[in-house]
Amino acid sequence: MMGNNTELYSSVKEYLERAFQAIKDRVSEIKEAENVKAIVVFGSAARPEDFVIGLSDIDILVVTEGNPDRRQYFFRLWDSEVNVTYMSVDEVTKMFSSGDPLAFMLHRDCIMLKDEGNISSLIAVKPTVTECTLRILRNSSLVALGLAIESYFREEYGKSISHAYHAVRHLARYKALKDDGKAGVFPLSNKEVSETLKGRLLNLFTGLVEARSKVMSKVECKDMLEETIRTMASELGLKHPSLSSLEESLRGEVNVVLAKELRGLMV
Repeated sequence: MMGNNTELYSSVKEYLERAFQAIKDRVSEIKEAENVKAIVVFGSAARPEDFVIGLSDIDILVVTEGNPDRRQYFFRLWDSEVNVTYMSVDEVTKMFSSGDPLAFMLHRDCIMLKDEGNISSLIAVKPTVTECTLRILRNSSLVALGLAIESYFREEYGKSISHAYHAVRHLARYKALKDDGKAGVFPLSNKEVSETLKGRLLNLFTGLVEARSKVMSKVECKDMLEETIRTMASELGLKHPSLSSLEESLRGEVNVVLAKELRGLMV
């Protein structure tokens, strides 16, 4: 089944329910299936109100008894990219101890497709905000921004806006936890993220959420991406280049764009 099949489903919820069953069947067919203790859905696929068919990825965590033979597995299912991450039970335990942002996502909002290893009890324990939590979120916001710029130069404007949305969402979570410390609540849904924001950053996030469901022109995408760069740099206290200056300095085809901070600069 290829192309946009939104009209074949009565709702996003129905689309996801069918997708989850297909994913569960696929994971169960792999040769290491007997080592699988849990299959967990996280991210926007666990929140139908935030999931956009044809744009949002379906994120899956496969928990294994011992060290997994594979770490990442990607495939396309109907209108969605499926990203499968493999971790052992011990690694999930350590992830919760370190305060990895994924631990907060699993704790707050996930769907268990399979649980034969008491993983539900493990992720029921609330993780603590640590320096690791903040470092990963801050870095993830820049990684997503780099992907947004890369997609823009590849003329994939819908993907560019989606990556920019993720960049601002990572930044919003970073700010919420940094400001409130260990008592902070990890904002998950678009509604929760919006409630932590105000002013320019709120306007940007609201605009990106709306733009994800539209067909974007190059000019519209560029304007929104320029605002994303400016706003993120301001919130992170970094000096930044403009997208126009990057565009003017380019020669040849763009293969990869990486965004990171270096000595007070967004580079």
